[in-house]
Amino acid sequence: MKKKVFKFISAENFNATVLLVLLFFSSSILFAQEIPVVNVTFKLKILNGDLKSSQITITKTDAPYIVIDPNKEGDAVDLPLGFEYSITFTKTGYNTKRMLVDTHVPENRERGDFERQISEVTLEKLSGKLEDNYVQMIGKIKYSMSKADFDFDKVPAAKEDKTKKIEKPPLPPNPKPITSSPKQSQPIPPVVNKPEPAPKTTGKNKVVKVISEDYKTITIITITIDGKDIIYKKEEYNWSTFFYKDGKRITGDTFTNETL
Repeated sequence: MKKKVFKFISAENFNATVLLVLLFFSSSILFAQEIPVVNVTFKLKILNGDLKSSQITITKTDAPYIVIDPNKEGDAVDLPLGFEYSITFTKTGYNTKRMLVDTHVPENRERGDFERQISEVTLEKLSGKLEDNYVQMIGKIKYSMSKADFDFDKVPAAKEDKTKKIEKPPLPPNPKPITSSPKQSQPIPPVVNKPEPAPKTTGKNKVVKVISEDYKTITIITITIDGKDIIYKKEEYNWSTFFYKDGKRITGDTFTNETL
């Protein structure tokens, strides 16, 4: 009688153990499933140079995310869905380029397979031109409804260049000295009235340059104060607007107040 009870209890324990193991592995498999991602390969090329001191910086919703050394690390990155990423390509002595990757997809499309995206970026040596002081936007990878997958939206070259120059107002002429004439017959030394010094003015010049393209408008404002140039730039895209002062990001209010 005892042996039968023992066998019955053992069978019950065995079934419970099997059930727990199955539940454990099922939960482990579900937990181990990866977050949906899109794979992007960044192929950085340096014109007439190598990849030494080059860098690819990725930010996720304006927060630091990944920094890649193309000279040492791989160039493929898995970017989780549902975020916007900014990718900046830099190298000492070369121009800087930037692109955006928007991984938002329609509902019920998160679990599908996506085509691997490949983006080739070439950096050129700085030429000393005004445009070298700014980050060049090259395009955006985003989900295409017509393609039902991700696609690269390239920023086209500029088609129109309009320049409006505001000339510096002329300074008032200095008054001529007034000399009194003698009234007596005897020679009297002339008395010269010294002119009042002209009020000191601050020389200020403003030059506005607008470059219109298919997908963006660039406004470059150069303000010269006492011979010193301050360069402001506004980049207007379909998806956002960026403001710069001497190559550094500023707010829209600062841009507006300082370029009036």
